[in-house]
Amino acid sequence: LGRGGFGTVDEVVYRVTNQTYARKIIPFNPRVKHSAEVEILKQLHHLHIVNLAAFYPTSNQLWLLMSPVAEGNLASFLRDDGVSGVNSEIFWEWEGCLASAVRYLHQAGLIHGDIKPQNILVSSDLKVCLADFGSARANHFEEGHENQTKPSLPLTPKYIAPETSYYKVAGYTWSLRTAADIFSLGCVWAEM
Repeated sequence: LGRGGFGTVDEVVYRVTNQTYARKIIPFNPRVKHSAEVEILKQLHHLHIVNLAAFYPTSNQLWLLMSPVAEGNLASFLRDDGVSGVNSEIFWEWEGCLASAVRYLHQAGLIHGDIKPQNILVSSDLKVCLADFGSARANHFEEGHENQTKPSLPLTPKYIAPETSYYKVAGYTWSLRTAADIFSLGCVWAEM
């Protein structure tokens, strides 16, 4: 189904129930705390956020089973559609769904950290779902204060908030706040 900075995603079927899942396969990296994504996903229960059904560590990988299984992501939808953007009816529906998902995350004290079209799944019935929480982290600080962390993740420059980009380029510990998610979401909306 796809490949990203942290691993690959394929489609699997649980034979007992005939249920289809997206399986994210993450190779173990001793420098990365893979359990953080699992812990964050276990907390989340929202219609427009991918649902973690189960997770399985193997000797050299971590498997995350998630639903729903999408037809693709927003980036491929926009590219394959062959037009510039989506029609206004779909735009307003998706805008509301994604805003609701991001608001839910922030109210739960979490920051996604990598909102972009590649991390927004689109189903065959044109429903959207926020995915890929490999960059997500807890927002331990009050709004307006910096959540500083080491720049260990390859973020997509086109969707990085200016203040986050400045810190990353300058080589400093960079700032990641809920406002950065809002900026990234605005970039996605502009692209739609």
